[in-house]
Amino acid sequence: MSNQTKDRLISTTKFAYGAAVGLFGMLVLKYPDCAIFHDVPENIPRIKGFPLIGSIIQEVANYEKYYGSQHEQFTKLNTLTMVTSAVGLPLTITTIDPKNIEHFLRVNFSNYVKSDHFRTSLKGLFGHSIVLSEGHRWAYHRKAAVRIFSTKRLEDYFAHVIVTELNVMVKKVLDNYALDGAIIDLQDLFLKYTMDSFVMIAFGKNLNTLTSKEVVPVSESFDKCVQHVFNMSTNPFTPIIDKFNNVFRGPQTKSINQHYDTLNDFAYTIIAERKDDLKNGHSFNDLLSVAMEQGNESGEEFSDEDLRDLIVSSIVAARDANAAALSWGLLCIIQHPEVQVKLLQEIENYLPENKNDQQQQPLLFYEILRLYPPATVNFRDALNDDVWPDGTKIRKGNTVSINLYAQARSPKVWGDDCNEFKPERWLQPDGRLRHESQAKWPIFNVSPRACIGQNLATLESITAIVTLVQRYKFSLVPNQNFEYSVSLVMAMKHGLKVHVQNREN
Repeated sequence: MSNQTKDRLISTTKFAYGAAVGLFGMLVLKYPDCAIFHDVPENIPRIKGFPLIGSIIQEVANYEKYYGSQHEQFTKLNTLTMVTSAVGLPLTITTIDPKNIEHFLRVNFSNYVKSDHFRTSLKGLFGHSIVLSEGHRWAYHRKAAVRIFSTKRLEDYFAHVIVTELNVMVKKVLDNYALDGAIIDLQDLFLKYTMDSFVMIAFGKNLNTLTSKEVVPVSESFDKCVQHVFNMSTNPFTPIIDKFNNVFRGPQTKSINQHYDTLNDFAYTIIAERKDDLKNGHSFNDLLSVAMEQGNESGEEFSDEDLRDLIVSSIVAARDANAAALSWGLLCIIQHPEVQVKLLQEIENYLPENKNDQQQQPLLFYEILRLYPPATVNFRDALNDDVWPDGTKIRKGNTVSINLYAQARSPKVWGDDCNEFKPERWLQPDGRLRHESQAKWPIFNVSPRACIGQNLATLESITAIVTLVQRYKFSLVPNQNFEYSVSLVMAMKHGLKVHVQNREN
């Protein structure tokens, strides 16, 4: 190579290096504390991150404490609305302001839809059900579900099942633990109780997980699939992890695809059997049978796929959420003996005569769900530009979200005593029950997407809590850490371990 050629190569390299350094410097100046290519709104408070990568380091470091971490950020920024910019994640505007929540979940709800990534991640479990549907497809599923769930026959069957399964949990499990004094994990017990209850309500089949000594395959697959779709929605490396696990799994270990097959085979087998039973004149009261008999809004039969999606999504929506509500609820009651005394007094005074002026039960339920909302976050994507009531400007394509855990702990929303467990906050001065707006207490979402089964879920939770508190004394096993887990439902990360005693009389 001649000296002239070498000089040209050196000059070109220096120029390229200088250009690269210059470009890097320009990008750092343009994105000094946010993710590259994120057009961060200047008028929205935010926790500043690092040049070009934004707050991704903080997001990863605080992943296991995501709900509380956001609460701390809202407190530090002294705001009800903030924006997060992290490389690899969409620019996200999060609000806990009831006015904003009311706006994008009700007033202008058609402008905010679930993202393609979210729908793709959860499709393996929820299919094309109402959980993932938008537009006309959502309206179709919504009308069908409202009609089915408002059937008096199904409501009566629901009440029958939860009482039956509650008796199984009490007489065949808790009574035995009360006798021998052994430690029991109530959260694990409640997951089995709600699994048996809602599979029976949905399919008319009893899994008997409460009394089974062995792992019930479909119940195990259900848990694996629920966790997998959450991982798919939050961890971009999940498909790679799945392939790695599939290669190195043991011969007795199912792959995630086999777990999905187990769940689907269970559902489609029952659907086929039920069709034959109905043709032969048999009658059933479960959700599947009612849906088959009623059909869709046009009176046409549901496809097997629609039936599978309706039933499985109903179980997912109810099972883990109710188990979490019961677990956090019992913890709150155990930790607050004065609340337990009031509840027992009300049970003694009102329940034998079936009076309708009980107060402690709904007060407890509302306060438990306020502090420990099962479905803690809700993400949507904006289809068009919008302006929220607080003046926040939303651009087309922005991701918006709410965090109910942070909202419950905001003095600006719930007052200075927001962190306290105070069921009496739900009483008005005249003694009547206080009803807050859906946007301030969006536990069951906000109309028109409000949860169809919220009355049934309330019935199950209150019935279980009253029965357990009336029958047993619970004491916590010492040195437990009651952290939450970050998943589709905010459950207890380490369970709820207690000793059980029978109450006198």
